[in-house]
Amino acid sequence: TAALTGLNAPAGCIAAWKNRLWIAGEGTAKVFYMNVNAIQGPVFELNLGPLLKNGGTIVGMTNWTMNAGLDIDDYLVFFGSEGDVIVYQGTDPDSINTFALKGIWYMGRPPVGNRFFTEYGGELLVLSELGLLPLSKMVNGQVADAYSVMSGRISPALNPMVTRLLDNQRWEVRMFSSNDLLVVKPPREFSTYTQYIMFIQTGAWSTFTGMPINTLGKFKGETYFGDEDGNVQIALTPKRDGMNRDGTDGTAIEGQSQSGFNDYGTPANYKLFTLARPILISGSAPSVQAQMNIEYTFNPVYASPSFINRTNGLWDDAIWDVAQWAGSSNTYSSWVGLQAMGYYGSLRVAVKGEAGTTFVSSHVMFQNGGVM
Repeated sequence: TAALTGLNAPAGCIAAWKNRLWIAGEGTAKVFYMNVNAIQGPVFELNLGPLLKNGGTIVGMTNWTMNAGLDIDDYLVFFGSEGDVIVYQGTDPDSINTFALKGIWYMGRPPVGNRFFTEYGGELLVLSELGLLPLSKMVNGQVADAYSVMSGRISPALNPMVTRLLDNQRWEVRMFSSNDLLVVKPPREFSTYTQYIMFIQTGAWSTFTGMPINTLGKFKGETYFGDEDGNVQIALTPKRDGMNRDGTDGTAIEGQSQSGFNDYGTPANYKLFTLARPILISGSAPSVQAQMNIEYTFNPVYASPSFINRTNGLWDDAIWDVAQWAGSSNTYSSWVGLQAMGYYGSLRVAVKGEAGTTFVSSHVMFQNGGVM
């Protein structure tokens, strides 16, 4: 058993930086570091209390690499419970000549626990009451600009939730690069499970609902989550929702999408929206329902589309001329009736179908009224 000497506080979070292990003292402003490449032996104390301008304790720390390699651009970042961020640079904390304070910034209070930050390429993203903040912009004084906050587009929903559930330690921020997704997982509120998802390639946000995610992780390229009942489940890659590991059972995957609001070229005219034609790509025809939300409303499609799972035939097992052949993806579209009137419209589409079904575009028909 590895033994540590000189650790005079319960061990909290742990980080590795410049081939040293760093340990935060639980419930204190103290951090402890070890000798290079050591996993046991003496630890040395560094008291950060005087640097925490807003008080509190050290609740997280991590290495922040702005460029590849072990050089001056590898920073050591400490997070305070009351919102202070302390950044050091250098190599050897035993000497002021090789270990220097880069700066102290305020990011807003983070949720309790130590899973409120994640790496994003050469960036470090931090969740707090101010939103999901890129550390590079924060240290350059740009967080006052809403467009520099990664979660700026969803801040009316996310920021009040962070403040409301600040003392719940089940917040997590995770990067799943194999799926091109950044996940912000709030604690379950009431009976609702909701996760905020950013698509890395475009910066667009969406939500997952109904997935009982308690904690997230990844293993061999797969995304896993644990639920509150102690079950471990695979997310994002199964072909059906609730499918067993052997591929049996499960139901079709269901989702909703809402477009941006559009005045359709006549912002001053009242419109009667009559028809919409969602266009989707899938391996089999999905079921679709649609409605037009008007004047910046975000009402869901309450009815669930009906869908029958397709079972593809197996060679040497299925009956010829009876079994369903597996095929490539096709484009599907059909007109759906609408009943809505307004100046601005946003098409909301509910889709139920196979995994990989993609909503790519839509057509909308309407009648222009007079200027009102």
